[in-house]
Amino acid sequence: MSLAWSVDSVWIAFTRIRERTDVFLAHREGGPQIEVGAGDRVSWRKNPPELLVAANGPPTSRIYTFDLTTRKQVEVAKVDKLMYPLVQWHPTLDRFAYVESEGAGREASGGIWIRSADGTGASSLDLGRAVFSPQWSRDGTSLTALGGGDEVIVPVIELLTGRRIAVLCRRGGRPPADCV
Repeated sequence: MSLAWSVDSVWIAFTRIRERTDVFLAHREGGPQIEVGAGDRVSWRKNPPELLVAANGPPTSRIYTFDLTTRKQVEVAKVDKLMYPLVQWHPTLDRFAYVESEGAGREASGGIWIRSADGTGASSLDLGRAVFSPQWSRDGTSLTALGGGDEVIVPVIELLTGRRIAVLCRRGGRPPADCV
């Protein structure tokens, strides 16, 4: 995981690998670090619980929230034999999206899911195709991802509607006819 700044730029989350990978927080002014717990992916929001953490490890992976004030973890999702390579709060902070995958890559082989902030109401986005790297728009009206393309083109898909927004050329040119 790369460094991840809190919404207010006061805290920075990072991982430390020991016997397992753990998430820690450091205040921008220094001081003691806070150990959040096992995890290797995070997403911040501005109100408690501020941190959404994915902890991947055989045989079970889990997603939990972490409250900076109480330092409490609350499990919101759990899966056996799959990993969570991506977790992301929705801009309205009332739900989050995550990817279930057979590996550590961002391919959604186990599906892209949306849950309420408390972990209830899980719904899968059944796309009937491979997708990668989902991302909420800043206003939360779109959830886009790269579609499973081929050696030449990659479609950009709006996941909530299934609409193709654009086509990217892997090697240059203008899509779709001029992709090389």
